Amino acid sequence: MSSILNSKSKRRQELIKTRQQMSRFLFDKESVDSSKLIIEHCSNNSYQAVLSYAAKEDELNLQHAHDFFWSKKIPLFFPKVVPGESLSWGKVDSSRDLVKGHFDVDEPVGELCRIEELSGSLLVLVPGLGFTKEGLRIGWGKGYYDKSLSLIVSKNDTTLGVGFSCQLCDSLPVEGHDVSLDKLIIAGEFVL
Repeated sequence: MSSILNSKSKRRQELIKTRQQMSRFLFDKESVDSSKLIIEHCSNNSYQAVLSYAAKEDELNLQHAHDFFWSKKIPLFFPKVVPGESLSWGKVDSSRDLVKGHFDVDEPVGELCRIEELSGSLLVLVPGLGFTKEGLRIGWGKGYYDKSLSLIVSKNDTTLGVGFSCQLCDSLPVEGHDVSLDKLIIAGEFVL
């Protein structure tokens, strides 16, 4: 295994441990604060659709933002893992449209499409294990988000990383295929 892969693996383990030590109060506060800022950001921009995710139990939970998008009939898409490929995306009209999928993450049950098939101005909310103020991110190591984000071709699309305060890093090990984010919200504040 190369030194960069070793560095990434070690950093992932450190970030997971740090995140697991968060208090429930801080977890809930930073999730709601980040959701509120996402809602405000969407209200000030004219996105045609939002691509989000269903949080694993220790990921930043965007349910507050999802409820807002559903109430305003803003099209909301969630990823589905297709092993060996990039993510596919399915339109989700409520949490009832999700079932447990790969990696024990809720995924859409309806018709799927690839990110490059979606048209208009998209806001893509991106989870991760760690982020830098420069928009670098480290995920779980399977490359699904990097593969999917590399297919975005429209300059009208915005990739927005979201994470907890403990996930902001001074630096991260990166490789050439790692995709940088356009914007970053950490603990309810824009840092990029």
